[in-house]
Amino acid sequence: MKKKLAYHFNRVEHYYGTSKVLDIRELAIPRGSITGIAGPNGSGKTTLLKLMTFAETPSFGELLFNGNRESLFSPNVRFKISLMTQKPYLLKRTVFENTAYGLRIRKNSENIRTRVAEALSKVGLPFEEFAQRRWHQLSGGEAQRVALAARLALHPQVLLLDEPTASVDAESAALIRDASLAARRDWGTTLVIVSHDHQWLNEISDTTLHLFEGKAVKPGRNTMIPGPWTTQPGGLAFCDLGGGQRFFAPVPPARDAMGLISDREIKLNAPKSREFTNRLEGIITQLVLDPKATTLIASIQVADLTVTTRIDQQTVAASGLYPGRAVALFVRPDAVTWL
Repeated sequence: MKKKLAYHFNRVEHYYGTSKVLDIRELAIPRGSITGIAGPNGSGKTTLLKLMTFAETPSFGELLFNGNRESLFSPNVRFKISLMTQKPYLLKRTVFENTAYGLRIRKNSENIRTRVAEALSKVGLPFEEFAQRRWHQLSGGEAQRVALAARLALHPQVLLLDEPTASVDAESAALIRDASLAARRDWGTTLVIVSHDHQWLNEISDTTLHLFEGKAVKPGRNTMIPGPWTTQPGGLAFCDLGGGQRFFAPVPPARDAMGLISDREIKLNAPKSREFTNRLEGIITQLVLDPKATTLIASIQVADLTVTTRIDQQTVAASGLYPGRAVALFVRPDAVTWL
């Protein structure tokens, strides 16, 4: 049975003046899914979220919500979609009033205390302890969680999060992850999450979409390698990763080209062939079971680069792999896709 879509982009282009900031040929986001959005600064991530709130309309192309075209600030979407910006603003009021604000302006005052208490609980802020705290009595992580609770209290059909874990501690990042997953589990909420924290994003998302210069790259759990690239004799170029490590690839189309490597192209075992292969030294920082497969998704820190790969459970057990373990990775140069 074909999944119903929350969003469908068809040949969408968006311009600010004469600058094209977004160019999405086709993108389908199923209802109830969690889609991660990754990419460098200026790649169009925030613009994509703005279009999805219908606060702006695409310059060209078609964007459907629940199978329908919608206009700016359409009543069919404004009470169904909630956006949390990177630096959400709290009112100079209590935690209770901040969390209840969206319900009040929607004239949804039924069981408001229960809704607020439920939302605060989901982000790890006990109602009795936090409800009457003032905005200035919160830490940065607590303020971010109150902002999220204000959106969760609405039971949104779609929740858009722009860098929700930026500048928060590890505990708050984990609680934001758990609350987001609970929204999908309890209400069927569709989530689209922009984050530079690839490790956290891989942990929460069903799939990750990469944006580069406004264009969407194939979804999946990929590693992005930025330039600059230095060309050398023999048809190869290299990128310095830091710590004396280099990654070799075919000569890119431009010195500052972005390379993309699928997680399935990164191996922990040395290949049997004598073909030239990149050998990278790294430290496992995270192992997460992929609920849709029998593999674990590993985040590995290689100098300044976070690499994502898949490891089957038998290899993890047989090799005694765990976070903190040093490993060697092997990647063919021609495994790179240029963006």
